[in-house]
Amino acid sequence: MRRLMIAAILAGLVCVPAAQAQDKKPGQNAATKIPQAQIDKMRNCRTTAEKKQLKGEARKDFVRNCIYDGKPPPKVALPKQSVHPTSGHCKRQAAAKELKGKERAKFIKDCLKS
Repeated sequence: MRRLMIAAILAGLVCVPAAQAQDKKPGQNAATKIPQAQIDKMRNCRTTAEKKQLKGEARKDFVRNCIYDGKPPPKVALPKQSVHPTSGHCKRQAAAKELKGKERAKFIKDCLKS
């Protein structure tokens, strides 16, 4: 029984790194999945800004323009919140009042409107 357990543990230790290695694509940073070319470009832009002794907003603007070659950065669509920000509060109030079924649903709906 002990040998079986030890064999299972050793097999797990061997398989996990192999599975993680398959996820990594060549030319990408494993932690962030950013292409290595982009990382190098960002590093070069920051180094150039440091050599020019830029600080504050001037440095940020320089690095941003350098990374995007003077073009405006692409707009990233933020995911919509599927849940109302105060829904947790309304649900807690309904639970405190021990509401069930349709009464609870109506209370939460009215709570979210206010």
